[in-house]
Amino acid sequence: MIGNDLVDLVAAKAQSNWKRSGWLSKIFTAQEQDQILQAPSPDRMVWHQWSRKEAAYKAHQRVYNHVPTFNPIQIDTTDPTFVRVGTNVYKTTTTHHNNRIHSTAIIATETAAISQLLFERTDSDYKTILLSKLAKAFTVEASQLILSKNKQEIPQLVCQTTNQFIPISISHHGAFVACVWMLPKSFSKQVTPFEA
Repeated sequence: MIGNDLVDLVAAKAQSNWKRSGWLSKIFTAQEQDQILQAPSPDRMVWHQWSRKEAAYKAHQRVYNHVPTFNPIQIDTTDPTFVRVGTNVYKTTTTHHNNRIHSTAIIATETAAISQLLFERTDSDYKTILLSKLAKAFTVEASQLILSKNKQEIPQLVCQTTNQFIPISISHHGAFVACVWMLPKSFSKQVTPFEA
């Protein structure tokens, strides 16, 4: 199962003061706080660790179909590759760009490839743009794709052409939108590699 999170560093700086009293201790363990404060760029490390926590939480929520209850202090990011949520382990990959940080998470034992796309949001209707880009990647008409959520508010993509549900994780923050998915082994359409 998959999850992803995206942090727009410009928006994060304007919206959050992570240096205010008590903020770090509500989100991060003592060891994680030490890693943040000792990093060459504590600002980047805060959002690096935050995005890994969020991505792993979203993957974990999908595995167990939990009602959304995000408790970041219980998500351990002290390992640079693996994130622990209780006894569950998720492999994370994080990429840094000048103005954003993006993390993906999958169950540590998962071997399927993750596909992803990332784009700059130009208006508030990012879902129409997202569906258009996904249609291109899936080589179907956009009208054949439906973004929906289950009872636990977990997103899924429905491909009407193949009548299949595709697990998808969508994240948006500030000026950016990111989406990751893993195709079911039974998916019958050819998927075109997407260029961000």
